[in-house]
Amino acid sequence: NSIMARSKKIQGNIEVVNLVANDPTLIEQTPAGNETGEDYVQFGAKDDHFQYMLDCYINSATHGAICNGMILRILGKGLDKPEVVDYEDLKRFVTDRYIMGNAAWQKIDGKLMHVPVNYLRKHPANEDEQVLDFEYSTEFDEGGAGQDKKTIPNGQHFPNAKHCIFWTKSYAPKTFYYGLPNFENGLAYAELEIALSKHLNKTVHNSFSVTKIINFNNGAIPDEAERKLTVRKVKDSVTGENGEPVIVAFNPDKDSAATVDDISVDNAAEKYQYVSTEAQQKLIVAHGITSPLLLGIRDTGGGLGSNKDE
Repeated sequence: NSIMARSKKIQGNIEVVNLVANDPTLIEQTPAGNETGEDYVQFGAKDDHFQYMLDCYINSATHGAICNGMILRILGKGLDKPEVVDYEDLKRFVTDRYIMGNAAWQKIDGKLMHVPVNYLRKHPANEDEQVLDFEYSTEFDEGGAGQDKKTIPNGQHFPNAKHCIFWTKSYAPKTFYYGLPNFENGLAYAELEIALSKHLNKTVHNSFSVTKIINFNNGAIPDEAERKLTVRKVKDSVTGENGEPVIVAFNPDKDSAATVDDISVDNAAEKYQYVSTEAQQKLIVAHGITSPLLLGIRDTGGGLGSNKDE
């Protein structure tokens, strides 16, 4: 994703994947610096930061619950101007603004309507630091603009245009074109919660089977095609269709018999609980929530003495 980039390192026959933080100055990619040469400013090193924020919102239970609670409190009863702004459009606008730090209206024939902000990208600013146009496409989240791509003027500079865009964003240091949500520094913990959820789901689907290493110590290491065939046969016979909790290794020596070693995690339940609690607490801090119970989250870390006091 935009925040974490994968770096690969090969050690013998084992591939190690590390997660390394991107330079925050790479969050905006102008046409001169992006990889695709498009005529708009990309959001994220691979133009995927909108999608990253949406994934965190959709897949992290704690982050999603906090966002939904905050959105409803910001929205309230809406605005008493239905002839100008529809309530559902206003709700969508507030949702975008909170979870992605950016939101946009489109004005068509004098009527304000919500437009998903992740479907928009800004054109580079002119010499007066003004963004005059936006690019619209429903396929930006899929890695680039699609056939429906079209240019729409900025309503701030062309308010009389029949169809124009009004954009609002949160201020963030080191960014000019796009805003970042106030909880941006907590999204790594939403990602951690998602990773833990996937791991626990996989463990349950594999009937809580432990991870194993199967070593083939038969002398010469077979070629790549033969190794892949052997690995596939082993996994098919051991794990079934719900996962692959085994590691198959080929070694040049150490007897001629295969060995099977269990890899167990000491105090796994306590570690899972620690990661879950830590992720939840950090997300609460990142959102600036002083009373989680008001958002439907029971804070086990302290707070007031009882639910009644809360």
